[in-house]
Amino acid sequence: MTEASGEHRLLVLVVDDNATNRLVLAKTVELLGGQVMFAENGAEAVESGRREAFDLVLMDIAMPIMDGIEATRRLRAHGVSTPIIAVTAHMAERDLPGLVETGFNDLIEKPITVPPIAEALDYAREIRLAS
Repeated sequence: MTEASGEHRLLVLVVDDNATNRLVLAKTVELLGGQVMFAENGAEAVESGRREAFDLVLMDIAMPIMDGIEATRRLRAHGVSTPIIAVTAHMAERDLPGLVETGFNDLIEKPITVPPIAEALDYAREIRLAS
């Protein structure tokens, strides 16, 4: 919570098996005022998502142990309604309808840039304010 405004920082789960990608996402989210927790694969993401109330999940697709698609299916099956954004170099905007059917809310293509992360955080803020 920021002292002056009384506003809570968004809690974002960054899920990626690549340490550099996690760092870039974390620094971008923190620059935009969010707080970050990490998971290195889909199985860790499912565990974290069942324990914590995140405002947003940034989920890689291609990961060992459990990929982002299966992790998202499992989170949704457990009733997790948190926005989940696919962050991947392996898909493009044309793949979004299939991702939405899986349970993703949107797609951000790698390499990571600030504007789509800012949009995702704004979306999560709107949902938080509406609830």
